[in-house]
Amino acid sequence: MYYFYLGNMILPVTPKAVTFTYGGQNKTYSLIDDGEINILKKGKLSEISFDFLLPAGNYAFKTTNNSGQETYLKRIKLLKDQKKPFQFIIVRSSSGMNFRTFTNIKVSIEDYGIKEEADNGLRMTVSIKLKEFKPYGTKRVSVKGNVATIQE
Repeated sequence: MYYFYLGNMILPVTPKAVTFTYGGQNKTYSLIDDGEINILKKGKLSEISFDFLLPAGNYAFKTTNNSGQETYLKRIKLLKDQKKPFQFIIVRSSSGMNFRTFTNIKVSIEDYGIKEEADNGLRMTVSIKLKEFKPYGTKRVSVKGNVATIQE
């Protein structure tokens, strides 16, 4: 069983698939003798994308029964509009709630879209793309004698 959390909100239906993309920033240069070299650099921030269903009523396959579609859509919009990172968590467990693995990273919402189809009745599909967030900022260094102290 899988459980997906965006912040403190559990998704009502577990997505069928999730894609993690880990890009690179390596630089390739051509040499005078027609050879190439590759300068290795740290990777890009990871991206996560998936689609999930927002059912219009209660279904046996829902992970939670406490919120309607509008509540989820408002929460997703709020997560995007607040411009603050939040935790993205996937809990993977086997029968009996024995936890197998976790994904737990700080992310932001890059893009999301809502799709409605006549064939789906009142159900909606939300496509979402998340991007890993790494905190950043300046550090102050105080030097007293021969001792340097870093203040964050």
